[in-house]
Amino acid sequence: MQLRHLVATLALAPAVAVAQPAPGPETPYPAEAPAAPVTPENADLPGPEVAPVAAEPPAPETPAAAPAKKGAVSVRYDKGLLFETEDGGYALKLGIRSQFRLEATRPHGDDTEFATRFMIPRLRLQFEGHAFDDLIDYKVEFEMANRGFSLLKDFFIDRAFTKTVHLRVGQWKRPFHRQEVASDFGSEFLERTVVNEFATAGRDLGVALHNDYEKSPDGLEWAAGVWNAGSDRSTIRSSCVPGATPTDPPICTISTPTNVPSDWGPALVAHVGWNGGGIKGYSEGDLEGGPLRYGVSVDYRMNPRDLDKNADGDLQIQHAVSLDTIIKREGVCASGALVLIKDGQADPELGFYGQLSYLVKGPGVLVAGRFAQVPDDDEHRREIAGAVNLLWRGHNLKWMIDGGILQTTGDGGGNDLRIRTQLQASL
Repeated sequence: MQLRHLVATLALAPAVAVAQPAPGPETPYPAEAPAAPVTPENADLPGPEVAPVAAEPPAPETPAAAPAKKGAVSVRYDKGLLFETEDGGYALKLGIRSQFRLEATRPHGDDTEFATRFMIPRLRLQFEGHAFDDLIDYKVEFEMANRGFSLLKDFFIDRAFTKTVHLRVGQWKRPFHRQEVASDFGSEFLERTVVNEFATAGRDLGVALHNDYEKSPDGLEWAAGVWNAGSDRSTIRSSCVPGATPTDPPICTISTPTNVPSDWGPALVAHVGWNGGGIKGYSEGDLEGGPLRYGVSVDYRMNPRDLDKNADGDLQIQHAVSLDTIIKREGVCASGALVLIKDGQADPELGFYGQLSYLVKGPGVLVAGRFAQVPDDDEHRREIAGAVNLLWRGHNLKWMIDGGILQTTGDGGGNDLRIRTQLQASL
């Protein structure tokens, strides 16, 4: 019985296999039955599981440009290392200016030998620029080795109210006598003339109104202010009192060095000038070249000396006037000045100088000569000198040589000989 069932099953198997439809060529596996429609009866039944599909990763975001930093500082060289904020509100220029010199001098007298020596007459560290905006300028200049002596040369803050009205407070050169106002590093000779010392020009502490006269604006330039009637050099004051007994030495007190007087003069200074052709009126030599340019000015200084009187009861007020000019054309530079000083009840005294130079552009050689005269008691002191400058970067880098005679007139006078050479570099 069981054998018959097995035989019947084996006989029907081929027929069942023939009755099944063959899968199509594009469906190698049997297709799944379609999902049953959702009805109220089967809404709560679980549906078939569906394999999760991996989500595509999001596209990478393009990084946004970094915002500009406020207060970014740029650095460049402009006659010094210049730091400046991006908005132009702050700027600081650092500079080092130096002179290394060899000089030989011989006082008058046939048997006197030359005295020769090396020196660093000037080594300056400068900080200058503007702060908060471009209307507030400042400058600090420190002398690190003036023949071995250190001191503050300049410190001032300058506020421009308009293009033609500035207020300056601090210490700087009084606007009296053009050659003094000109930079020590913009000269044709190693030193200024003897007239400069006679004029007693120089730096002082004070306050002034001006129209940026140091930049020689075309047309009118002017300045007026009040100063201590001192200088940039410190002095040491000493006072002594007798000892306790006649045999005791005096007791002396020495003050700390200071350039602040116990009482001011004050010194009143007024300067007015006229410029034409775009001249650089406070730099000697025509390094720029070009057609005629000129500057002329007159300066007045009064020092009332606190209205002090001499033994005769006369006031000791000092009056000084300087009339100067500078002319440049096609490499030629001519400059000169007259200085008149009336000191108290003494007779007026007059000093003057003239200076002429020419720039040979090819090799960059500047040659110059000058003559100057100032009163010396009842006689005169004269300066006759010549100079040669080998210019590599204008006044910023040059080799200088000058020499000449300092002559004192009169029976006791004579000729002092002098020759000097120096390397000048402004970094």
